[in-house]
Amino acid sequence: MRLLISLLLLTTVLQALAQKPVSHNWWIGTEPKSFVMINAGLSITSADFSNRFARQLLLTDQLTTDAIDSEIKALNPTKNKIGFDSEIAIQGAWNLKSSSHSLLFKLVDVAHLNANIPKNTTKLIFKGNKPYAGDTLDFSGIKAMGVRYQQIAVGWQYQPTPNSVFFALLSYVNGEQYFDADIERSWLYTSKLGDTLSTSIRGAGSISDTGRTGFGVNNGSGAAIDFGFHTQFGGEESIWDFDFAVNNLGLVQWSSKTLNIDVDSNYTWRGIEIDDITNINGQFAENELSDSLADGLLNSVGKTKKNVWLPGAIHAELLQRRLKGFEIGGGWVMRWNANFDPFVYLKNGYRFNEHIATHLSTGYGGYGTFQAGISGTFEWSHFAASLELRNLEALILPWRFAGGSGIMNLRFLF
Repeated sequence: MRLLISLLLLTTVLQALAQKPVSHNWWIGTEPKSFVMINAGLSITSADFSNRFARQLLLTDQLTTDAIDSEIKALNPTKNKIGFDSEIAIQGAWNLKSSSHSLLFKLVDVAHLNANIPKNTTKLIFKGNKPYAGDTLDFSGIKAMGVRYQQIAVGWQYQPTPNSVFFALLSYVNGEQYFDADIERSWLYTSKLGDTLSTSIRGAGSISDTGRTGFGVNNGSGAAIDFGFHTQFGGEESIWDFDFAVNNLGLVQWSSKTLNIDVDSNYTWRGIEIDDITNINGQFAENELSDSLADGLLNSVGKTKKNVWLPGAIHAELLQRRLKGFEIGGGWVMRWNANFDPFVYLKNGYRFNEHIATHLSTGYGGYGTFQAGISGTFEWSHFAASLELRNLEALILPWRFAGGSGIMNLRFLF
């Protein structure tokens, strides 16, 4: 049970670049250039399960009843979102000779997971059903989705003026693994004597071919597009930059071996009759109970193809850069098929010289609530590097906030 709970929390509290996707800035300065860029990002975010609780659960044996009760008390009755994203990408641009046009390419590996866990689900996991004998626990609203895929993309960039850039990419998507679950209605009643369990559940779920696993295996295929633009305007006192991008607008068709499950049933379990107490093992096996539960709850199980939208995003940002090195701006992120609340943020920074700059940011939304971050950029000749750390509030106040995020970019100009 401890391993099961740990895995659940690991894939929820500690698993998915959740607030803002990895940035794919195809524009470099005010002149077209050829470059190669490596991006790596990881984000784990939740508004509800604290870092201290997750650390006690996964890394120590100090998870007390008081700690469990305190964590459960802070949960929302129905809405406790958790998000995980990871991304590793190699991308670049090849500027056509003395022109404003460039060819683009991108290779990327993406993993995403999101879930919503009602408060009563957490109660059952950590406390069991004994404390709730005579009561009904409502689990309605459980949702989860996870996907991993790889992309190969080619595209085009056009820079009509020194202050504006447009780009678009078309990618082939290799679907590696996918699952989803959406429980519209679910409850569990335990009788006062504990001799009867009654449950009702209505929902659906699916999972890609479990017989084919491993990096890069093909359990589905699809396509996606990215597009956006950058523009720069202003005068001598300050310069304004506006960025807009749409990422991963596309879908994957998962293979005909995708398992689809539909449930809409009521079930009551009244225990097991044992005729010979000296031969319990001969009269009862765990798989018999599993089969009984499955037969009582599952309406239909079948394997068919399934079309699923990728978890994509829209990102807009406005930044003002002043002559004395100060920068201030803000942005907005919306994601679809990711159970993600709109995320808004503000950031300000200072450019010490032409090589070094730093920014502080704060935002609200996504899978969490309040978020704080810090980033730094170093540029020298044909090389640039940046590092961004998010969810600093969870490091400073681990008993109140949860999550951790980081993004690293390396860029080489030619």
